[in-house]
Amino acid sequence: TEFTLQVNGLDQSILRTRADDGGLNVQLGPQGNQQGRLFTATLTIPDTGVLQDLDVSLNSADLDLPDMTLDELEISLNAGDVQAGEISARSISLETNAGRIEAARVQPGRELEVSSNAGEITASLTGTASDYTLQAEVLAGSLTYDGTSYSSLAQQLRQGTGAVEIDVECAAGQIDLSFPG
Repeated sequence: TEFTLQVNGLDQSILRTRADDGGLNVQLGPQGNQQGRLFTATLTIPDTGVLQDLDVSLNSADLDLPDMTLDELEISLNAGDVQAGEISARSISLETNAGRIEAARVQPGRELEVSSNAGEITASLTGTASDYTLQAEVLAGSLTYDGTSYSSLAQQLRQGTGAVEIDVECAAGQIDLSFPG
């Protein structure tokens, strides 16, 4: 069973795909500047239970991620909108420059890294705040953690003694981490 990628509204000749070490790397070729053109890409991941790591790096795009369980998930977004379902992984990294990332339910096993320059990140975490250790740096942005808002210039926070580490960097964006129970 292999990964498949279907792209609508894009000249397939500029799409480069490479499968190696059980992974798939997809890029637009050098002539792939599609400014002003919209296209939809659908990536089908084999349902074999062997997907270990998913590293998604988007310049300006929208992405919908289904519910998934893996070892490591990294999402890096420059601009656009990422909607994620229920995510369970040992290590999770959510980073946005000016885009928006929303995760319906996040269950990190060991660590969660969240970083926003000027974008917005919203995630509902499993468990309670006491399950986590928060270390955060809020420069000119705002962080809401377990219902409490933090915003000021160069504020650093450390709270909790839970087994799962949360590392937050918020430059000028907005991050909301909640525990709905």
